[in-house]
Parts: sequence; structure tokens; C-alpha cells
Amino acid sequence: MTLPLRALICDDESMARKRAARLLEEHGGVELVGECASGDEVLARIRDEDVDVLLLDIHMPGMTGLEALAAMPEERPYVIFVTAHPEHALDAWNVGAVDYILKPLDAERLAQALARAK
Repeated sequence: MTLPLRALICDDESMARKRAARLLEEHGGVELVGECASGDEVLARIRDEDVDVLLLDIHMPGMTGLEALAAMPEERPYVIFVTAHPEHALDAWNVGAVDYILKPLDAERLAQALARAK
């Protein structure tokens, strides 16, 4: 028996978080441990919770997703960026993202990214 991936969603848009949560639940093999809406909040959550994979937006008020990833400890969750902004893909790869998905998030593309994280 394989343990499920423990996932955290971080996006400042409520509808984007709801869509990601629904797709994660439909995927199977993933346990949603929470949602947050800012870079500061995600840093606190990964410090306090066991998270395997993080779905992270790029553009958020205050700290961006890229800045949040740079501030994470070395032992951090696998990060999948989910964003509407294709121009940050190279920066995401350079800071160690597992994948980079353009919104709107869909089930097939999410499954590919989760397979990479596994």
C-alpha cells in the first residue's frame, strides 16, 4: 500500500483553490492537507505541517510564489507552479520547481505533474 501524497494549495484566488482541490480529490492517491492564499501563509504552513507537494501560484499580493519558494528551507515539498503567467517558467525551473502548469488547471495536466512529484 502506497501512502497518499500530502498536498497543499496556495493561490490568492478562491476559485482557483476550489478547482485545484476538486481535481486533487478526483485524482486519488492525494490527501489535501490545506489551502492558503499568500506566500507568508504557505511558509508558515510548510513549517508546521508535513507536506509532500505544493501547488503554488506565482502572482499573489505581497510575496510572489517564486519569492516564497526561494525562502523555503532546503527540505521542502515538491513545488508545482499553477499560474496564468507563462513568462516565469524559466525562473520556476531555475529555483527547483517540479512542474509549471498554466491556468486553467485541468485533470490530465495535473496528473502529469503529480506523477513527476511521485
